Amino acid sequence: MIPLATGKSPTFPGKVILAGEHFVSHGGPAIAVPWHGGGLQLVPREADCPPDATLDAAWAEARGLCGLRPVRDLDFRVASSIPAGAGLGSSAALSVALVLRACLESGLDTYPRGVGALAARVENVFHGRSSGLDPMVVALDAPLYWSGPQRFDRLDWGLPGTILVVAVESTPRTTAEVVARVRESAARHHRRFRAQARAAAAIVARVRHAAGTGDILELGTSMTANHAILAYLGVSSPRLDAIVSAALRAGALGAKLSGAGLGGAVLAVCEPDRREAVRTAMAGAGAVVLPGMAWSANP
Repeated sequence: MIPLATGKSPTFPGKVILAGEHFVSHGGPAIAVPWHGGGLQLVPREADCPPDATLDAAWAEARGLCGLRPVRDLDFRVASSIPAGAGLGSSAALSVALVLRACLESGLDTYPRGVGALAARVENVFHGRSSGLDPMVVALDAPLYWSGPQRFDRLDWGLPGTILVVAVESTPRTTAEVVARVRESAARHHRRFRAQARAAAAIVARVRHAAGTGDILELGTSMTANHAILAYLGVSSPRLDAIVSAALRAGALGAKLSGAGLGGAVLAVCEPDRREAVRTAMAGAGAVVLPGMAWSANP
């Protein structure tokens, strides 16, 4: 890790969720992997950089967690190619970057797991309540199976050459407002939400098994089933459903929204020879297709 004082900063990845979003905030399991199609850095601040109250608050939180006093003026700015508000982990990457910078300044240990744990508290500034999954995936830069706060295992990945196509549907929304909407629905319809949570947990188990055994068909089928649960939960939309359907018609083995929903990221899993067809189909359905990823056996 290189301190910002040298003029350089680590680049932090985004993340995508393969299964379990929303329910992870209510104690359920989930699986997420880093996304290297974009990255975030802290770079030296320019003279004409506009103020950002949320960034100021997050930096104050990171400094406080590391035993540092607040500062009035930031000497850095955020440079990011992770789309903000798209469910791709931009706030998690920023939270990790801020905690790492504060740790370096204070002399605290920069062990990734500790940085990820503190970053979850900083991410509360953006989301109201972070599950902790996204910052930990970013800090460790590894696929994770998450079973609860600070309970996780690195995910074995036995699917070399598998393609994840990542796209974004640009309906304006924030993760915090969608999470709050789901929380209110869960409180009003407790029994129904618990049934959905059990179904989602079973899908997470299937995705974990598929990743470990190299069963790409099970991975795809499970991702599509997860999308159906999220649609029933009320966080999909006609445009997201259309993008998922277009990917499946083009030969994707599975597709789903990823993240908060009501806009934002859509994932499709396919074999290498279907990548361009799937990308074209998702773009034709109204998505902006982003750089994706192809995992090695153990990324």
